[in-house]
Amino acid sequence: MRSMSALVVVALLSMILVSGSAVADDGGDTAVVDQVGEEYALIFVEVDGGQDGRLVEKRDLPEEARHANAVVRNVDGEWRYDEAETERRYEAAQRRFDDLSEDL
Repeated sequence: MRSMSALVVVALLSMILVSGSAVADDGGDTAVVDQVGEEYALIFVEVDGGQDGRLVEKRDLPEEARHANAVVRNVDGEWRYDEAETERRYEAAQRRFDDLSEDL
């Protein structure tokens, strides 16, 4: 049963990390990096309150954004790493995880 609880927590954390505003203040798309492979990365672009999974070439992402849960914004056709938003979402997810852990 504990593994089921852990699975629920992981699912909730994934939803938390990809939640946020659908469009950046500068009008660009916002996305969260899910996985990074040798040549491609899977990102989830935030669209109308949901997410649209897309494959992008790894080289199109900034070096510092080539990790899971990195928040990137597409500005003028170029993906840019949003370090502050990445950190904010990580901290929010960690707080929620800690709250959920207390209940177990």
